[in-house]
Amino acid sequence: LSNLDAKLRVETRLELRRLERSLGVTAVYVTHDQEEAMTIADRVAVFMEGRLMQTGTPKEIFMRPATAAVAAFIGTPPMNLLDARLSGTQVVVGDATLPVAAGTTQGTGERDITLGVRPGDLRLAEHGIAAQVEYVEDLGDSLVANLRVGTQRVKLKKDPNGAALAEGQPVHLAFAPEAAHLFDRASGDRL
Repeated sequence: LSNLDAKLRVETRLELRRLERSLGVTAVYVTHDQEEAMTIADRVAVFMEGRLMQTGTPKEIFMRPATAAVAAFIGTPPMNLLDARLSGTQVVVGDATLPVAAGTTQGTGERDITLGVRPGDLRLAEHGIAAQVEYVEDLGDSLVANLRVGTQRVKLKKDPNGAALAEGQPVHLAFAPEAAHLFDRASGDRL
């Protein structure tokens, strides 16, 4: 479907879904387009480099990606992944220390991790992770701010109403503790 224009692609996805249901058949559909897979499928198998990384419903894979690689692939825009240090129920990113839900850190101790936060779960704050606005995409119903945190790029998705963002503007980012996804830095596996 990738060669179709955007409107026809969406209509064709709906038609494929309708056909499958009306015929009462199971279909195996292979695509490189994660958005397509998430909208058509009842269950998804994510393969990377010839290996099965995760299976589940689209919602399960989106809400609880098994690896940092899956987290970076699923979602529009995909999950932000930042180098961090875990210490108890807090993560340290640069000079910022932020809490994470206690259940996500059970038995993990202090270690280097990859912190994952969805763009829609990030919010502007008075204190938090220092970032600088590089570019703002106005999508009409939302804004996607492309930010730099040290040498890493992240995206913040927010309502277009509210605080305006300008290129070059310094900001601070925070997130709800339960919005944090923690991955082992070396293996990429979810903690």
